[in-house]
Amino acid sequence: GGQKDVDAAEVTVKDMIERTHANQYQLTVDYPAAIHGDLVGVNGSTINRLQAQSNASIDMDKASGTITITGPTEESCFAAQKMIEEFKANICRTDVAVPKELDGIVRKMADRIGTLTKEDCGCDDVRLIRSKNLIEVSGTKDAVEKGVAFLQHLLGGVLQSPVIITFK
Repeated sequence: GGQKDVDAAEVTVKDMIERTHANQYQLTVDYPAAIHGDLVGVNGSTINRLQAQSNASIDMDKASGTITITGPTEESCFAAQKMIEEFKANICRTDVAVPKELDGIVRKMADRIGTLTKEDCGCDDVRLIRSKNLIEVSGTKDAVEKGVAFLQHLLGGVLQSPVIITFK
Protein backbone atom coordinates (compact mmCIF):
# COMPACT_ATOMS: atom_id res chain seq x y z
CA GLY A 1 0.00 0.00 0.00
CA GLY A 2 0.83 3.66 -0.02
CA GLN A 3 1.97 6.03 2.72
CA LYS A 4 -1.61 6.39 3.93
CA ASP A 5 -1.76 2.62 4.60
CA VAL A 6 1.63 2.70 6.35
CA ASP A 7 0.48 5.57 8.59
CA ALA A 8 -2.75 3.76 9.43
CA ALA A 9 -0.82 0.58 10.29
CA GLU A 10 1.54 2.57 12.52
CA VAL A 11 -1.40 4.07 14.43
CA THR A 12 -2.92 0.59 14.84
CA VAL A 13 0.34 -0.89 16.18
CA LYS A 14 0.83 2.01 18.63
CA ASP A 15 -2.77 1.56 19.82
CA MET A 16 -2.16 -2.17 20.35
CA ILE A 17 1.00 -1.44 22.35
CA GLU A 18 -0.83 1.09 24.54
CA ARG A 19 -3.65 -1.39 25.20
CA THR A 20 -1.11 -4.09 26.07
CA HIS A 21 0.56 -1.83 28.62
CA ALA A 22 -2.81 -0.80 30.06
CA ASN A 23 -3.62 -4.48 30.64
CA GLN A 24 -0.58 -5.13 32.80
CA TYR A 25 -1.95 -7.75 35.20
CA GLN A 26 -1.90 -11.37 34.09
CA LEU A 27 -2.44 -14.85 35.49
CA THR A 28 -2.99 -18.34 34.13
CA VAL A 29 -5.57 -21.04 34.84
CA ASP A 30 -5.54 -24.67 33.73
CA TYR A 31 -8.63 -26.25 32.24
CA PRO A 32 -9.52 -29.66 30.80
CA ALA A 33 -9.48 -29.61 26.99
CA ALA A 34 -12.80 -31.49 27.04
CA ILE A 35 -14.63 -28.32 28.11
CA HIS A 36 -12.99 -25.98 25.57
CA GLY A 37 -16.10 -25.72 23.39
CA ASP A 38 -18.35 -25.24 26.40
CA LEU A 39 -16.17 -22.48 27.77
CA VAL A 40 -16.09 -20.72 24.41
CA GLY A 41 -19.86 -21.16 23.98
CA VAL A 42 -21.93 -20.85 20.85
CA ASN A 43 -20.32 -18.17 18.67
CA GLY A 44 -18.13 -17.18 21.63
CA SER A 45 -21.11 -16.32 23.84
CA THR A 46 -19.75 -17.77 27.10
CA ILE A 47 -16.20 -16.46 26.84
CA ASN A 48 -17.45 -13.05 25.68
CA ARG A 49 -19.83 -12.86 28.66
CA LEU A 50 -17.02 -13.76 31.10
CA GLN A 51 -14.74 -11.12 29.54
CA ALA A 52 -17.44 -8.45 29.70
CA GLN A 53 -18.37 -9.24 33.30
CA SER A 54 -14.77 -9.33 34.54
CA ASN A 55 -13.33 -6.57 32.35
CA ALA A 56 -10.45 -8.92 31.53
CA SER A 57 -9.18 -10.54 28.36
CA ILE A 58 -9.36 -14.35 28.37
CA ASP A 59 -7.13 -16.23 25.91
CA MET A 60 -7.43 -20.00 25.73
CA ASP A 61 -4.78 -22.40 24.46
CA LYS A 62 -6.57 -25.67 23.84
CA ALA A 63 -3.35 -27.57 23.12
CA SER A 64 -1.81 -26.79 26.50
CA GLY A 65 -5.07 -26.54 28.45
CA THR A 66 -4.06 -23.11 29.71
CA ILE A 67 -6.08 -19.92 29.96
CA THR A 68 -4.23 -16.61 30.16
CA ILE A 69 -6.20 -13.84 31.84
CA THR A 70 -5.04 -10.27 31.27
CA GLY A 71 -6.71 -7.22 32.78
CA PRO A 72 -6.25 -3.63 33.84
CA THR A 73 -6.40 -4.55 37.56
CA GLU A 74 -5.66 -7.53 39.75
CA GLU A 75 -9.33 -7.53 40.73
CA SER A 76 -10.46 -7.96 37.11
CA CYS A 77 -8.07 -10.91 36.65
CA PHE A 78 -9.20 -12.55 39.89
CA ALA A 79 -12.86 -11.99 38.97
CA ALA A 80 -12.31 -13.75 35.63
CA GLN A 81 -10.41 -16.56 37.37
CA LYS A 82 -13.27 -17.04 39.86
CA MET A 83 -15.85 -17.15 37.05
CA ILE A 84 -13.80 -19.71 35.13
CA GLU A 85 -13.35 -21.88 38.24
CA GLU A 86 -17.11 -21.73 38.91
CA PHE A 87 -17.79 -22.63 35.29
CA LYS A 88 -15.40 -25.60 35.50
CA ALA A 89 -17.09 -26.79 38.70
CA ASN A 90 -20.56 -26.63 37.18
CA ILE A 91 -20.06 -27.94 33.65
CA CYS A 92 -20.89 -31.48 32.68
CA ARG A 93 -21.50 -33.48 29.54
CA THR A 94 -23.19 -36.68 28.48
CA ASP A 95 -23.58 -38.68 25.31
CA VAL A 96 -27.02 -40.02 24.48
CA ALA A 97 -27.11 -43.02 22.15
CA VAL A 98 -29.58 -42.64 19.27
CA PRO A 99 -31.57 -45.84 18.67
CA LYS A 100 -31.07 -47.30 15.18
CA GLU A 101 -34.78 -46.98 14.37
CA LEU A 102 -34.59 -43.20 14.94
CA ASP A 103 -31.24 -42.61 13.25
CA GLY A 104 -32.65 -41.23 10.00
CA ILE A 105 -35.06 -38.75 11.56
CA VAL A 106 -32.52 -37.60 14.15
CA ARG A 107 -29.95 -36.94 11.41
CA LYS A 108 -32.49 -34.95 9.37
CA MET A 109 -33.63 -32.92 12.37
CA ALA A 110 -30.33 -32.63 14.28
CA ASP A 111 -30.14 -28.83 14.09
CA ARG A 112 -33.75 -28.37 15.18
CA ILE A 113 -33.40 -30.93 18.00
CA GLY A 114 -30.26 -29.16 19.21
CA THR A 115 -31.89 -25.73 19.11
CA LEU A 116 -35.00 -26.92 20.97
CA THR A 117 -32.94 -28.67 23.63
CA LYS A 118 -30.73 -25.60 24.19
CA GLU A 119 -33.67 -23.19 24.29
CA ASP A 120 -36.00 -25.31 26.44
CA CYS A 121 -33.41 -26.72 28.86
CA GLY A 122 -30.62 -24.15 29.01
CA CYS A 123 -27.92 -26.51 27.71
CA ASP A 124 -24.75 -24.86 26.43
CA ASP A 125 -24.32 -27.24 23.53
CA VAL A 126 -26.27 -30.07 21.91
CA ARG A 127 -24.84 -31.73 18.85
CA LEU A 128 -25.16 -34.93 16.89
CA ILE A 129 -21.95 -36.91 16.55
CA ARG A 130 -22.88 -38.68 13.34
CA SER A 131 -19.87 -41.02 13.26
CA LYS A 132 -20.85 -42.48 16.64
CA ASN A 133 -24.64 -42.08 16.40
CA LEU A 134 -24.71 -40.05 19.62
CA ILE A 135 -26.24 -36.80 20.76
CA GLU A 136 -23.77 -34.93 22.97
CA VAL A 137 -25.34 -32.65 25.58
CA SER A 138 -23.31 -30.24 27.72
CA GLY A 139 -23.95 -27.48 30.20
CA THR A 140 -24.65 -27.24 33.91
CA LYS A 141 -25.67 -30.48 35.61
CA ASP A 142 -29.30 -29.30 35.91
CA ALA A 143 -29.43 -28.22 32.26
CA VAL A 144 -27.93 -31.52 31.07
CA GLU A 145 -30.41 -33.53 33.16
CA LYS A 146 -33.28 -31.46 31.73
CA GLY A 147 -31.84 -31.85 28.23
CA VAL A 148 -31.64 -35.63 28.54
CA ALA A 149 -35.21 -35.81 29.86
CA PHE A 150 -36.35 -33.56 27.00
CA LEU A 151 -34.60 -35.74 24.42
CA GLN A 152 -36.13 -38.87 25.94
CA HIS A 153 -39.58 -37.29 25.72
CA LEU A 154 -38.97 -35.92 22.23
CA LEU A 155 -37.77 -39.25 20.90
CA GLY A 156 -40.61 -41.22 22.43
CA GLY A 157 -38.91 -42.42 25.59
CA VAL A 158 -36.78 -45.02 23.81
CA LEU A 159 -33.44 -43.53 24.85
CA GLN A 160 -31.47 -45.31 27.53
CA SER A 161 -30.49 -43.28 30.58
CA PRO A 162 -26.99 -41.90 30.01
CA VAL A 163 -24.24 -41.34 32.55
CA ILE A 164 -23.59 -37.64 33.17
CA ILE A 165 -19.91 -36.73 33.36
CA THR A 166 -18.76 -33.75 35.42
CA PHE A 167 -15.40 -32.00 35.04
CA LYS A 168 -13.72 -30.90 38.26
